[in-house]
Amino acid sequence: LSLRLFIDTLFTSTNGSITNYTSMYFGGGGAQHLMEIGIGDRWKHDTELSNCIIGKASEICGREASHLTDQASKGPYYHDAEFLRVKASEVRVEMLQSFHMRALLERYERTMPHLQQLLKAVIGKTEAKHESSRDPDMGRTMLTSMLLNLRSRLTSYHPMINSLMLWDNRAPKKLVKVLNRYGFCCSHPVLNEALTHLTKDSNQLAIRVANDPAKLLLLPYDNFNWMKHAWETSTSHGSVTHDQVSALLVAFHLPPGSPPETAQRLADVKRFAETAGKRHQLPPHQSLSEILPSQLDQSVFLRNSMLHIAHILVEGVQDWSHHQSSIPVFADPFALPAEKTEEYFLPTYDQEQSSTRGNMLVMEHYFKDVLAMPATIFEERFGFLLGDRLTTARARAAQDQRALDRSENRLDHLSSFAMLSGVMHICMNMISNLGKNYWG
Repeated sequence: LSLRLFIDTLFTSTNGSITNYTSMYFGGGGAQHLMEIGIGDRWKHDTELSNCIIGKASEICGREASHLTDQASKGPYYHDAEFLRVKASEVRVEMLQSFHMRALLERYERTMPHLQQLLKAVIGKTEAKHESSRDPDMGRTMLTSMLLNLRSRLTSYHPMINSLMLWDNRAPKKLVKVLNRYGFCCSHPVLNEALTHLTKDSNQLAIRVANDPAKLLLLPYDNFNWMKHAWETSTSHGSVTHDQVSALLVAFHLPPGSPPETAQRLADVKRFAETAGKRHQLPPHQSLSEILPSQLDQSVFLRNSMLHIAHILVEGVQDWSHHQSSIPVFADPFALPAEKTEEYFLPTYDQEQSSTRGNMLVMEHYFKDVLAMPATIFEERFGFLLGDRLTTARARAAQDQRALDRSENRLDHLSSFAMLSGVMHICMNMISNLGKNYWG
């Protein structure tokens, strides 16, 4: 009891001479040393001591979280808190493209180091054991984002990304509402508002790309039918069938170092008109020599075939596995580099396109209204139309649908397009795959 009284008096005294000594002691790391001596392994058996330690740790973590949420203006991480606060009206394409879990974790480790230390201890794993194992670092990032969002709905950077991910995978509204309760994602009304602003920003980017003369463009589109079912049908109220068009704006990747006028030269309508029918004028031997593989192509193919079989044998026969390091890798001197192609989803259009007239209305809507492309630029850069049911026979049968166009822009006729024979149906599955996985 006397020792306890002495220690209490020593460290709680307001006497100047005593506080000078205690301040010097604490300033040299004495407080930490005293805690190590006093606590030791006693916390394993002393519940009250464990509660005291956890209580102080929770206060420290709460203070860290407050610097990013409700006390951001008074804390040292104001700019980080501002970055993590994302309104629905501020969602942009750039935000989605720049999102990276590893970068977000680095921000959390810098602003909330004590919480990350606790989460590491609770998870008990420093890294993934195998390539297919769950990454504990990604779990810490997700947990931290959920905790911050539960503390303040304004801290919604990561939950907003999760909401858009759920929307992209067509998650039901009820699932979004449940996950919002957990702090995993934003609410459904916030998601709808974010999608509205994201669509506007995407359309603005598409307009800039469509009017850039250095871009080589493609506009694949197709119709999709869907039905809005009525709960109870009657003579005046029933299910409604919608015939809408979905379209993409694709900008092809040009080789590095290409002159700025490359796209304009390749897409020039006059160049196609000048070279029309020239392929029939090539001599047969020249045509054949240009498509046959050269001697170099054959030797490269032979070498790669041998290497491919060697790799199969080494991987399949265990006794030959030691030859793995001595077998060279495939080498293609003319291999094309993998480059991701730019693609932009355009808003759907409620218009049938089963006729020539319907296709022209679709083209006019997207090029004139959505992409705001001047008629002169359109006439110079677009010479071919690949549309659903736009075959030569169909075009002949649709002569009565070609109404005389007297409008200023004259976009609903086929005079500037070269009609190609054959079925030209770009299906919705292709559009979806192009939009998500389009590679050059």
